[in-house]
Amino acid sequence: MVGRPALRHLILAAAVAAWASPAMAQPPASPPPPRPATRPGASAPDSEADRLAEAAGKAIEAGHLDEAESLQRRSLAIREKIVGPEHPDVARSLATLAMIRSERGTSEEALTLLKRALEIRNRALGPDHPETAKVYQKMGVVELLRGRLAPALDDMNRALKIQTKALGADHPDVAETLSDSAAALLVAARRYRERPTPKVLLARLKGERTNSVRPMALAEAEKSLKRAVAIFEKSGKAKTPRMALALDNLAAVCVEQGRYLEAESLTSRALAIADAALRPDDPNLAIFIEQRINALKLHRLDPAERAEVRTLTARAKAIRERETDSAAKTRTKEDSTRRS
Repeated sequence: MVGRPALRHLILAAAVAAWASPAMAQPPASPPPPRPATRPGASAPDSEADRLAEAAGKAIEAGHLDEAESLQRRSLAIREKIVGPEHPDVARSLATLAMIRSERGTSEEALTLLKRALEIRNRALGPDHPETAKVYQKMGVVELLRGRLAPALDDMNRALKIQTKALGADHPDVAETLSDSAAALLVAARRYRERPTPKVLLARLKGERTNSVRPMALAEAEKSLKRAVAIFEKSGKAKTPRMALALDNLAAVCVEQGRYLEAESLTSRALAIADAALRPDDPNLAIFIEQRINALKLHRLDPAERAEVRTLTARAKAIRERETDSAAKTRTKEDSTRRS
């Protein structure tokens, strides 16, 4: 059901929104490094850095990662020059750049950037600040996308502990980390999926437990996702892409457990939210459409469901084709710029 692309794209988009926002109203362990004295009117470079970062965010949403990385690197260079390499603003730029690099498949560089961001956050805000927790969360996401489940869960659990203590158990940041950790547990459960070998079948006939990791992982993932959904609903985040992603991952848990009707209902709900929250041509929307199609195909379709599958398939195909065309145009434009 929900695979690496869905998690990768949506968390990348969420990273931009999260790191573009100012620090939360939480007293830091120590004040951030002061900005160097500048001449009157020298705030223009700062504004330029913000403008470039905002443009990078829009490029990410459009799927133009080459452009997004170029813009974000320019923003980072300006911030390092204006406020110094140890300022929290620099950490924010580093974290966003890290998620772009992870999306482009360079997870080692992404982790290096995030570790630098973590060092800055630790020194400027302290190890128990929620902004520091966000770095651990992103590190966990990168580790998950690399397939390294143990480090991913360690980082996410560390983030969850900090967030729960600093923000309270019902904060949306807690819900996001719960959802991410559940995705890691879901991957772990799939790794331990039993094969119907004669030995396994015989053990089942005898009523013996043949695999304890898989059901435990699925149970914990379901618990975390249901808690995340409840927090999103309580905090006014019930109509966000993050809510849709949590519902889609919950549907994936249901599929792994053979609860197909529940999975179908959850994907329907997730797609409705995504339809309302995302642009019609957003590549993430295609992911939710495809998950809905997969859920419908888990049982015999009636005429209305077959018609729905045809309609959804056409929508997803159109989005994918626009995404491919847009990426090709971006590459051509960048090639032309480099040659000139």
